Amino acid sequence: MSRLSFLVFYLCCTLMPTYVANGSSDQQYFEGQQKNPFLTLTKLELDHDFWSRILDTSSSTNTLLDSFYAGKVDACYSAFWLTESDCDRLLEAMKLGFTHITKDIVPERFWEEQLAVFYSSVLTQDDAQSYVVSYKNMAGTPAEAQLVKFRVTFVREVLPRLVPQIRSMAQAFKVPNGGMAPSLLAGDYFIVNKLAYQDHGPGRGDMIVFRYPEDESKIFVKRIIAVPKDQLEIRDKVVYLNGEALREDNYIQHVDTKIFEKAVNPRDNLGPLTVPENSYFVMGDNREESLDSRFWGFLKQDKIIGKVSMIYWSWDDAAIIARWDRAGRRMR
Repeated sequence: MSRLSFLVFYLCCTLMPTYVANGSSDQQYFEGQQKNPFLTLTKLELDHDFWSRILDTSSSTNTLLDSFYAGKVDACYSAFWLTESDCDRLLEAMKLGFTHITKDIVPERFWEEQLAVFYSSVLTQDDAQSYVVSYKNMAGTPAEAQLVKFRVTFVREVLPRLVPQIRSMAQAFKVPNGGMAPSLLAGDYFIVNKLAYQDHGPGRGDMIVFRYPEDESKIFVKRIIAVPKDQLEIRDKVVYLNGEALREDNYIQHVDTKIFEKAVNPRDNLGPLTVPENSYFVMGDNREESLDSRFWGFLKQDKIIGKVSMIYWSWDDAAIIARWDRAGRRMR
């Protein structure tokens, strides 16, 4: 691995899983203050694109990103083999990932709780009410300047303490190989929504990250092809689901035209099988180069970490270039 690709990996793949519950004292405080001006101010902030305002505040942006990417933002600018332009674009990619996590994955209620408690620690009720009343006409006033300072303080002093909780909701991974090409390429850095299946089970077509059943120290990413009770069969590379051929032309690729008989290898011919309860049949999109359920069986639901949500950065190690066109790509 080149020094550049190692640095990119180090910078971008640091949101490791940590499971920490919300502080009960903060939640009790929040629930006991439903009608106070701190909560109202918090809702106004979140409704008026709080996170974009934070990212537009240059004095706090790097601090904010450091809290999510293990303090490695400055390392990019100190690397002599990267141009300043490369680093600026990498930071923009990191911002994309951060914004996606904070706005699309972490529940708004979480931010309401944290911000309401924070504002109650830096403002009196009368001051908070004053901000609420003047909020829509605050632009360019000393009150707005003071509110900007509070936002920066939140980023610098509060947000780092919340990172373990946020990491339990979202995580960044790097694609190590081509088993999911063309949907995910080797060198893609993507974000997984670990809250995706709180209210419902995984669905057909979802791209998921999971612990490899035969060695849980390894993390795999594959696509769900069949869910519990589905009947599945593969005949000459074509997947049949509940008796009908599955239409997959828009996301799979074949790199080998050879067809193996079922008795020789399950790659191209398998089944019929019925998916058990609490289990899934998963496959890689690069059908001839994927180690998946065809070879090691059904995936238990409790092995699933989350759903692939967005590519926020992509690096081609062979060509030693960034794939800027892939940054910010949402995954269905």
